[in-house]
Amino acid sequence: MTPRARRVVRQVTSHPRVGRHSGLRIASRGADTRGLGVGTVAGPEPGDRVIEDDETRVYLDREAEPRVVGHLLDAVTEESGRVRFVVKPR
Repeated sequence: MTPRARRVVRQVTSHPRVGRHSGLRIASRGADTRGLGVGTVAGPEPGDRVIEDDETRVYLDREAEPRVVGHLLDAVTEESGRVRFVVKPR
């Protein structure tokens, strides 16, 4: 995880209403698409792989795990100001 991605994950998971085990969950959008969905969650779902990096948590569902593990998670700001996460080769 890049330092920028770590900062963004901390920002979106730091709200007190989300909970102390909150993290960023990356999950497959389904068999018919190559896309991955990303969202803030209060904790992992059963079967999720938990990745902690300097107190930053990322949860991966079973379908997303092989597409993310071994790669670098980064956060990119688009011209509109919207932040999106990207998975890059190491």
